[in-house]
Amino acid sequence: MSKTIQGLQEIAVDLIFNSKKKNCELELITINKTHNELRHQLEFLIRKEFSITYKKYFSYPVFLIIWTILFISLLLFTGVNNFITLKAITTILTIIFWLFSLIIFTVITIQYFKREIWKRKSVKIELLNKAQCEFGFDDEKLYYTNGNFSSDISWEHFKFYAIKKTHLFLIPAHNIYESACVSESEIGVANFKKLKAIVCHKLVEFT
Repeated sequence: MSKTIQGLQEIAVDLIFNSKKKNCELELITINKTHNELRHQLEFLIRKEFSITYKKYFSYPVFLIIWTILFISLLLFTGVNNFITLKAITTILTIIFWLFSLIIFTVITIQYFKREIWKRKSVKIELLNKAQCEFGFDDEKLYYTNGNFSSDISWEHFKFYAIKKTHLFLIPAHNIYESACVSESEIGVANFKKLKAIVCHKLVEFT
């Protein structure tokens, strides 16, 4: 039994040693995030979240405008005593549609301001943390360390990618705020091109 335990311990030590050795073989890049970099990255994620969450309502304003025009036309171009039942039904529906649109607009506005507050706090906290961040990547994974902890992230964790000007976003399938974000100015032009080539091969473009 003691030999078995000793053997397992040796295997564990060997795995840890090999993992650290492999991480050291990666070309680690020091990342110095600026206020503008963080702000642009978070703004992009917020816009994407809203486009996903509220996409089904994008065509609703067009519907509401067309409906309202038809409703007004019905009132203007028909006699007062004509189509009374139809006018009553359409009046009720018009009120319901406008109330619904007001509720949706209020919900979206409140959520937007909450995200704005969260964005400002996140940028402030990140910039107050003076720990040096290092980033590395290869065909198998991403490696990240900030002095307090280190993390290996397999490419399988991500499903999509998005490129916004000189920013590259690696996006998981379920939570967009677990995305990894780097920019050309943070990791350099050559490294950005290498990372972009790997990403375009492994992930699906986020639209």
